Amino acid sequence: MVATESQNNETRTIHEWISAAQRQGGSVDIHRGKRQELRRAWLAMLDVHVLTGHGEGTFVYATARDISAGGLSLTVRKAISVGACIGIYLSGHDDGATGIVRHCTETLGGFIVGVEFTECISKPEATPRHITPETSPRISRPRSPLAWLR
Repeated sequence: MVATESQNNETRTIHEWISAAQRQGGSVDIHRGKRQELRRAWLAMLDVHVLTGHGEGTFVYATARDISAGGLSLTVRKAISVGACIGIYLSGHDDGATGIVRHCTETLGGFIVGVEFTECISKPEATPRHITPETSPRISRPRSPLAWLR
C-alpha cells in the first residue's frame, strides 16, 4: 500500500510540475514526432539526490530545462552517472519524483542530464519485493545539508 500511495503522490507531483511549466508559458517541443510525450520548457530550481545505496547519497543543485510526463532535462555543474537513480525535488518542497539518468552530456559550464521518471531502487541487485520504507528513496525526502537555511 505504501508503494501505491507513493506512486500516486509522485504522479501528482509530476503533473503539478507540468502545470507550472504551462503557466510559465514554456514553449512546446518542436521535435514532437520523435518523442512519446509532449515536452514543455520549464525553468525551476531543483534539489537532486543522487542515490548511492539504501537511500544514501549526495545532493546536487540543478536547473530544470524542460519536462514531460515521461521525464525531464536538467542542467548540473558536475556529471551524474548514466543509470544512476535520483530523487528530484523542487527546491523548498518535500514532494518529489524519482528517475533514472538516461544521458549526461557535457556543455558549456556544466552538464545536461536527461532523466526518465520511473520507479528505481538504489541497489541494482534489489527487486521491488525488497522495497521498504527504510530502503525506498520514494518514501521520504532526505534532509538537505542546507535545510536549516530554509
